[in-house]
Amino acid sequence: MPDLDSFWQAEADEHKAVADKTFATLKAPFGQMLDACEKAVRGSGKIMFFGNGGSAADAQHLATELAVRYIKDRAAIAAIALTTDTSALTVSALTRCFPARSRPLAAKAMSLSASVHRATAPMS
Repeated sequence: MPDLDSFWQAEADEHKAVADKTFATLKAPFGQMLDACEKAVRGSGKIMFFGNGGSAADAQHLATELAVRYIKDRAAIAAIALTTDTSALTVSALTRCFPARSRPLAAKAMSLSASVHRATAPMS
């Protein structure tokens, strides 16, 4: 059995090294992203966030932080999480994204939740 203190320190050191490399690597691209976001907002556009699973929750959180406030009170920044439009997400998934072999699973999931899907695009 490994020594807990040694294991803990090795894991912490590895995480610190990864974090340091990540911050160094992403500094310039992050600045470019901020510039693009600022340009969009100043041009009467909005920032759109998206993601799957936990990242979808992060997208909603980030959009809310910008639309409401982050650290201090300020004017709202136009932001939206695309994952909050469930109508568009579900029709897209069911009519466009699921491969044919996954459709029975999707149909089963719908029947288990007693929902009805009216497709406007062919399901085949």
